[in-house]
Amino acid sequence: MAETIARANAAGESGIALLGSTEYYPRFGFVPAASFGVLPPDDAWDGHFQLLPLALWPGGVHGTFRYAEPFERF
Repeated sequence: MAETIARANAAGESGIALLGSTEYYPRFGFVPAASFGVLPPDDAWDGHFQLLPLALWPGGVHGTFRYAEPFERF
């Protein structure tokens, strides 16, 4: 995870969103995405949908998360 976070920051990404364990990912700084106003695409995901804002996080972002179009095909 540390390498992924470092590479995402180096690439200028603004954040990382994931669906995962609420016991494992917080150790890397992930928090429930809803705490930033970013809602999961499926309400059943609840607190398992998490977000790690990176150095270029724009703030004020809110709404329902959408995957990039190629991932929506499945």
